Amino acid sequence: MSRLLLTTRRLPVVMPLLVILSAWLVVPGPVQAETWTALRGNHSVDAELLGIWEGNAILKMPDGRRVSVPLIHLISDSRIHANKVNETIQTHRAELVSELKAQAAEAAAPAPTTLPEPPEAPEYRPLDKDATAIETLQHLQDQSSSGHLLLAYFDSLPPKYRADLDGIVKAGTSKLDAASINSSVGPLYNAADLVVTHQNWIFSHPRMKMLDGNTRETLRTLLLNAAGAIRATLDPAALTAEKLDSMQLRDWLVQRDRAVAPYLYALQSVLPASAVTFEEYDASKQNPYGGYGDEPGYDPDYDSSMEIAELSGEEGPPGDAPAKPDAATPPKPESNEAKVKVTQNGRSVILDMVRVDGYWIPKSLSENWKESVAAKKEKAASSGLMSLLSSPAITAVGSMLQPTIDTLSAANTAEEFHQAMETVFQQAQTFASVLGGLAGNSSGISNPWQPAKSSSNQQRSDGYPDEAYREEMEMQYNSDAP
Repeated sequence: MSRLLLTTRRLPVVMPLLVILSAWLVVPGPVQAETWTALRGNHSVDAELLGIWEGNAILKMPDGRRVSVPLIHLISDSRIHANKVNETIQTHRAELVSELKAQAAEAAAPAPTTLPEPPEAPEYRPLDKDATAIETLQHLQDQSSSGHLLLAYFDSLPPKYRADLDGIVKAGTSKLDAASINSSVGPLYNAADLVVTHQNWIFSHPRMKMLDGNTRETLRTLLLNAAGAIRATLDPAALTAEKLDSMQLRDWLVQRDRAVAPYLYALQSVLPASAVTFEEYDASKQNPYGGYGDEPGYDPDYDSSMEIAELSGEEGPPGDAPAKPDAATPPKPESNEAKVKVTQNGRSVILDMVRVDGYWIPKSLSENWKESVAAKKEKAASSGLMSLLSSPAITAVGSMLQPTIDTLSAANTAEEFHQAMETVFQQAQTFASVLGGLAGNSSGISNPWQPAKSSSNQQRSDGYPDEAYREEMEMQYNSDAP
């Protein structure tokens, strides 16, 4: 009986081939069953070609068996077709191998090839013309929540204040160079850059993997977006003397805002929500004595002299002419000062605001503005722009950060990086203490928009004035008492 040479009896190489092919077959082939004809043309079989191995066509039979047939035992058409199919299989397999290698390399890399970026922030909205003090503060709160912190605060200043800030920057650009930038904010930028460019290795550390999924994702969002905001703000390509000298400060801030706002906005998704309210504060209507002013029937505008006149039989306040009907009250002139009660997390403070050229700013900012600008401009011109940012606390943080940054940057593998990270975890508590010092204003950097913690008009969270204000009011009352 004639037959196609497909039996395993005549093919002693089949078993070793099947072992090798088992590794291949995890990759699905791109072809289907086809017809293969024996050399004499007297027998054909339908089977799927899995590939060619050492001159043998590896066929998968309909019943699942895999057999090896020498190509010389097939007719020329079958041999030619087998070689073409094999080329397709080899190309397909090479593409998959290359893809798997790329995936492995990506997983082993310190960061994704294309660094992820946060979504766009909401569009910036400028401050409305003739905004009130409360509207100004609310606008700053809203725009800061949308990521436009730098631009919103700059635009809320009077035009002459903005020009003064631009003059300070221009005065300091002549001595702005890479060395001065690196000595002041270089370590901070390097730390942020390290976090972004080594994010895979950071979050593959065993300590990070021990965190639950939500905590790890929150930490990832917080760390990467904070680092991204720092990198975008201190971008060496933007922080050059040529760029700052050739642009108006606001134009430069607009460019930085576009780069920074998405990161700051993304941070809002993981930072604790904190509702802030602003309301007009009238000290004359506050009750400094224990709370009787909240009792039903209490009227802070009630004139007790009228009651005395009633008891004495007089028609008006003692010693005055008889009471006359009230005349039309003229409108009060618009004031350039305001007190705003700012309440956050149940705590209230009173912020004194003044209007300068139509813009409401904190009173503390307007005081000694000219003298402060003149001093800063002189310092920037003599010592460079970066001298305005230098402080012992910032220098201490930089001195502590840079050696660790250098060690981490020198790591060539994830394992080396993880070993170096242990130093970071050990120093975390010390570093947190230094940051706490910065937050406590030990750097000497002040935020004029932050109300003072101790103020004669400050109120406690329960609605009553603080002790200093209470004592002041009691002294005033005692001095007025007969």
